[in-house]
Amino acid sequence: MDIDELMSKHSRNYRFHGVRAATLNRLLQQSEGGQIVLWGRVEEGYEQGKGEISATDISDIEMSFHEFCDEDGLVLVLEKKVESPFEERHPTDRRECWLQCEEWQVIGGIRPVFDEDEDVIDQEAFSLSEIMGMRR
Repeated sequence: MDIDELMSKHSRNYRFHGVRAATLNRLLQQSEGGQIVLWGRVEEGYEQGKGEISATDISDIEMSFHEFCDEDGLVLVLEKKVESPFEERHPTDRRECWLQCEEWQVIGGIRPVFDEDEDVIDQEAFSLSEIMGMRR
């Protein structure tokens, strides 16, 4: 998968969820059957495959790069699995939305490339199979 293909995923069918390197490694260790199952916020804490996650759409992907990702992390590309998934805008930051993780699936990822001033100067795209190959 190349960056142009991933960056064209701007429709209502796609969202972007940034994870730091440590979280990415845990997700990869817990993955089964070639799928990454996200952990969502639930009343009791966090649960794999259920609950609420933070995401952005393509217009605010820079937020995912800067706020939710680190140098070895990844912004996961999510594709909706249901016709009308739950989505709610964050009450204080309209760039961020809350999704139900069971309604979305990881299909790829984007890694930002930062310069010395922490500005994003490029992006590297990964297919789901390439991400799965990142297991440590």
